[in-house]
Amino acid sequence: YDPEAFFNDARLYATVGFVLLFWFLYVTAASNRIAPLIAMPDVSQQGDLVAAVGRVFQRKLAEPDSAALLVDQFVSELVEHGRLDSDADPWQQLASMPLVTGDVLNEVRADAMKLEARGKIDLVRLHNNLNVLRRKLG
Repeated sequence: YDPEAFFNDARLYATVGFVLLFWFLYVTAASNRIAPLIAMPDVSQQGDLVAAVGRVFQRKLAEPDSAALLVDQFVSELVEHGRLDSDADPWQQLASMPLVTGDVLNEVRADAMKLEARGKIDLVRLHNNLNVLRRKLG
């Protein structure tokens, strides 16, 4: 084997040149490093579904009506679970329970009174207060 003959052979340099040309074409044409970025499609999240359903119901149900339904559902759940007596005033019964704090109960009670007078209330605050009461009552 003659190393001088190997390095003097024109086929060696043609092969190296072909490999380098092929590599250069691959780097410039086939690689995505030079190509513009492709925008990824927007993937919906779970919160998007909840917001969309909320917008549908918001168009169909007036705010005082939905608030009244929230309060009625809360009271009927407590009656079904035996926490409240259906004949007595639910607010008096809730006030007598030691697990219920006065601030949250007073806010819910004030919102219920505003609903009877068709006043405007904050639905998010009412919902959160009702959830606090649900957690405390178990």
